[in-house]
Amino acid sequence: MAIPSKTSILYRIGSNLEQEQSASGVIDGGVTSVYFGGQIPSGYRQNNLTTTSLSLGCGVTEVRQLAFSGCSNLTGQLALPETLTTLGNSCFEACSNLTGGLVIPNSVTTVGSAAFKNCTSFNGQLIIGSSVVTIGSQAFINCGFIGNLVIPNSVTSIGTEAFADCTNITGLTLSQSITVIPAQAFRGCLAMTGDVVIPNAVTAIEDQAFQGILSGLGAVTIGSSVVHID
Repeated sequence: MAIPSKTSILYRIGSNLEQEQSASGVIDGGVTSVYFGGQIPSGYRQNNLTTTSLSLGCGVTEVRQLAFSGCSNLTGQLALPETLTTLGNSCFEACSNLTGGLVIPNSVTTVGSAAFKNCTSFNGQLIIGSSVVTIGSQAFINCGFIGNLVIPNSVTSIGTEAFADCTNITGLTLSQSITVIPAQAFRGCLAMTGDVVIPNAVTAIEDQAFQGILSGLGAVTIGSSVVHID
């Protein structure tokens, strides 16, 4: 199913979804924003959207909150276009059958709260683009990503539990620009090993930021500006 190229904002609300049953969602370059309105009844997407593949074409700049939340029928690897700037809150939450790795394009500046929460079947590396400034609370909680996690220096803010329970992440490089490591940010990342350096810009490490993982780490170097550790 192709969305017409002249569409600037795509709203899919209520019964309109019924026309999309068993179709592949192909959103082409003319669409600049993808959005599911709050009028959709609870559970509607999970129970009625049977689309199994999704392609976001060049030209899409924003995936708004709840856009594909609960679309557990989506499978395979998710490719995000280089035109994208914003991933809204819960936009892909509980898309539990997406697999492979995930590249957040260099064009993206904001990853919203719970954007990829409970995307448990990801089994490749998470690569965060060099323009991301904000990563919201629970943005990647309970995701299956593997390998090293590098948070680029463009990132100035990480929300609580942003990477909690990502049990297959094995290494961590923190942004040199963050000032706070929030509560439970990396709680339960049980496979994490190696050395961790807390950057000099950090002034506070909040409650249980590294709960359950310190025993598996090598050297932990705390930067010179940290004045508060919970």
